[in-house]
Amino acid sequence: MLRLTRTQARELDRLASEAHGLAGCVLMENAGLLAALEIERIYRESALTRPGPVIVFCGGGNNGGDGFVIARQLQTRDVPVRVECTQGERGGQGDAQRNRHSAQSLGVNIQRVELGDDADVCPPAWSGASVFVDALLGTGFQGPMRDPMARLISAINQARTTEGVPTVSIDLPSGLDCDLGQAAAATIEADWTLTFAAEKVGFVTTEARPYLGQVKVLPIGLSPARVLGEQGS
Repeated sequence: MLRLTRTQARELDRLASEAHGLAGCVLMENAGLLAALEIERIYRESALTRPGPVIVFCGGGNNGGDGFVIARQLQTRDVPVRVECTQGERGGQGDAQRNRHSAQSLGVNIQRVELGDDADVCPPAWSGASVFVDALLGTGFQGPMRDPMARLISAINQARTTEGVPTVSIDLPSGLDCDLGQAAAATIEADWTLTFAAEKVGFVTTEARPYLGQVKVLPIGLSPARVLGEQGS
């Protein structure tokens, strides 16, 4: 089974655009759509006992961009959804920022995440959520984890435990090192990990397994083995 390193994941994105004409926004849309379909299934099951909204936590990078696509796609499927993001309206850039604007213009509820100094307190806005979606940090993360992100991740984990909210990580749990499989002091504890194109090399480590939950690989419109293989041929 092919597993991607951080460098290979970046190279796959580069080659998709430069050699095959698949712009980053196309790959982001493909990833977000397929992830949204999986999250909708999880929501329909969870909503039987927890009828609240899906809360998508978005960071400022491409992982957050996937999150904005997911939120928009969920809304079109009549799934109640709210985004809590770490960046203000002018934060972020590129495809991630474009997808934020698209989601906002189409009426997705987007809020700046507000978290006090006590990471053990679940903010009232999270109460009753049916599903948490972790779209904070992607394959580019390399520790250590610092505040305020560490505080946010600790609060999400605490709410998952005390409130029983199923949690889905996008590409990999935020705080997990893509290559080494090492977990930062604050790392999302996922029930499902929806990873794109291929698993990441760090997933095989003993340390990573408790954070991953069930792993599902979602295709994004190209074969990583073929694209990366062409580069080496």
